[in-house]
Amino acid sequence: MAGTIARLIAAGVATGALAAVPGPAAAQEPPPGDGLSEQEERAVAQQQRFVDQQAEFFLAAAEAAQRRGDCAARASALASANVEIQTNKARAYVPPDVIESWEERLRAMEDSPCPPNDPLVEQRAIAIALALGGVELPGTGIGFQREGAPGETPETFAGETERSVALRRVEAQAELPMGVLLGLNYARGRGRTSFDVTPPAGGDAGAVYGAPAPSSSTGIAAPFPVSGDTRVRMESLGASVEIPFSRPRVQPGAARLTPFGFIEAGHRSVKYRMALSGGGSFGGGGFTFAYDQERRQKLTDRELGIGLGARFEAPLGAAGFGFFATARAGAYWQRSTLDSIERNANNFTGAPDDSFTIEVDEKESGIGFHGTLLAGVEIPLANGVAVRLGGYAEYRSRVGAVFNPSSGDQVLGGMTTGLRFRDAWSWAGVGGIVVTFP
Repeated sequence: MAGTIARLIAAGVATGALAAVPGPAAAQEPPPGDGLSEQEERAVAQQQRFVDQQAEFFLAAAEAAQRRGDCAARASALASANVEIQTNKARAYVPPDVIESWEERLRAMEDSPCPPNDPLVEQRAIAIALALGGVELPGTGIGFQREGAPGETPETFAGETERSVALRRVEAQAELPMGVLLGLNYARGRGRTSFDVTPPAGGDAGAVYGAPAPSSSTGIAAPFPVSGDTRVRMESLGASVEIPFSRPRVQPGAARLTPFGFIEAGHRSVKYRMALSGGGSFGGGGFTFAYDQERRQKLTDRELGIGLGARFEAPLGAAGFGFFATARAGAYWQRSTLDSIERNANNFTGAPDDSFTIEVDEKESGIGFHGTLLAGVEIPLANGVAVRLGGYAEYRSRVGAVFNPSSGDQVLGGMTTGLRFRDAWSWAGVGGIVVTFP
């Protein structure tokens, strides 16, 4: 009989669907007396020792069901455990301290909420997404143009870089059982412009040096056309860890809000290449004046930040669709570096200004603030697989920027090529696949 009871209990624990079974009170006790053989007495004693321990089995089964989130199995196991505890108290099969220990475990589980077996609450998941959008980049330029006489009309760049470029971003995330979210992302963007400026009568165009030339000249101005192009390339790599403040406890199919803290680190580089050439001759003949200028500049931002955020998830209808949104805000420490090389050459000034190089290497640290908002929908495809579609916008209060002068007056006033800072936005539509594991 003991073997039969053991098999029944083992099957109940394995399936998580334990039901109350008759305790020792329902069993017929063998009448005491000298009519039992020694073998029968040993069998009765073995059966009683096993029955005494049924409460322990049911309590363990209830604890296992609670960890799984199987509330129905937990309720059944607790009811059976209570029957066994009361039976043991009545018959005094076990010491009182053991009974008291069982009762404390029973009360603790009865008083604690049972988290539902909702895969959104306790899950392991991997997500891969592609984002297509745009990102603002600090603008700069090369050369200058002026439509009138010096001092009468403003001087502006002959050619400028794009101030926003198309963004491509790949993201990978791993969600751990306790709600911890690990993220890794890589993004890149490129832009290119070209220019061809012919100054009007009375105007000029030319090159502005990033710093005074060896002879203290600030640039070249002439009534001749100037042309060139600009290129910019951005790359970034980031990693983050989101840690929820508490595990959400909700009913299946209900909305939930999960506040969290996060730590992130990032590396971003923006490379500029700008070139121009100009020249001409007076009267359409004779000596031809020629000059050119090239800039290769690289901005690097290294960041380490912390912040707070919240995730909101809610079902949409009965087909398994879901809505999700995440908001994050925080601060970051940033170390920015500018490496700049500018080459200038012409065929008419003579040494030392006919060919020279200006190099700049600057570093600066500071604190910035940022915020991100992400929202979208989740569409189930198959068991554990879903598609996510949405979009995001991000703001950063401080990113590295390069300043290049657009007039000789700026160079004379000390406004030479150097490291500056500004804010920037990025935005994108996001699509990806989420695979959830039990």
